[in-house]
Amino acid sequence: KYFKDQYGLTATHVDKAWDLSTGKGVTISIIDTGVDVKHDDLKNNIVNGYDAFSKSEGAKAGNASKLNYISDTYKHGSHVAGIAAAQYKNTKGIAGVAPEAKIMPVKIFPDFSDYFKSAKKNEDGSDVTVVSAIADGIVWSVDHKANVINLSLGLWEPSNTIERAVKYALEHDVSVVVAAGNERAVSNRKNYLAAINGVIAVGATDKNDTIAFFSNSGDYVSVAAPGFDIISTTPSLLGLKDYRKMSGTSMAAPHVAGIVAMVKAKFGATATPQWIKARIEKTSLDLGLPGRDDYYGHGLVDAYKALNDPI
Repeated sequence: KYFKDQYGLTATHVDKAWDLSTGKGVTISIIDTGVDVKHDDLKNNIVNGYDAFSKSEGAKAGNASKLNYISDTYKHGSHVAGIAAAQYKNTKGIAGVAPEAKIMPVKIFPDFSDYFKSAKKNEDGSDVTVVSAIADGIVWSVDHKANVINLSLGLWEPSNTIERAVKYALEHDVSVVVAAGNERAVSNRKNYLAAINGVIAVGATDKNDTIAFFSNSGDYVSVAAPGFDIISTTPSLLGLKDYRKMSGTSMAAPHVAGIVAMVKAKFGATATPQWIKARIEKTSLDLGLPGRDDYYGHGLVDAYKALNDPI
């Protein structure tokens, strides 16, 4: 229905790459606001999830008694999940980058009604419990067999707790993909989550393959991917439509997480997080200044080249 609007799939040659890999057998953890596990484009790809905020395990679609644990009342997590791994060939709405990968919903934020109950804040204004939940969600994902973790999140102060969790993931052969941040037009403040060693930090491009005005720049940016006016899945809660367009490096990151899943599915044990990161960077289309730069990183990701170029 909306495939023609998914310019991100053609810009990154994902549609061409599906003949080589669809991410089958790989699980992507979406650490975010939850996921609409009943959505037509998502429900068949959902595996067990976790609410890291309230420490409750979720369940596969169909177990109505536990669906509330990983439900999404914000829409952000559902949108991210759809970009990464919405089902394809079902004549519904969209296709995910890795349409046969599995989605592991890990919720790290309270629902709207509970948001103001956790009043303790870090110096940067972030919620202490949310920071703790991010780390917990990463470790839980690793321990429950995720292969890729997507973090479309920002962290404005360093966190040893989260750094240790990311290191734990990488040491257990789980790739970590992080949104670079949307602060460049205002302050370009550093997203410390994206700057953790070993992660793939993703900037956002628009429909013209130009770096988006909001996309953070810095020496930590690895690659770029489409992140402007991206259509994806949203919950039909609170009067929202099942699909809508959103912009941000939050939308760019799951394009890359999906490609990581495709690479992991094709190359198997060879594809360590370090190997995948290097391969995706090496096969990206160089944009901006020649070579790596602080806006595009190594360039616009290319799924087909990441899968097809000689090793």
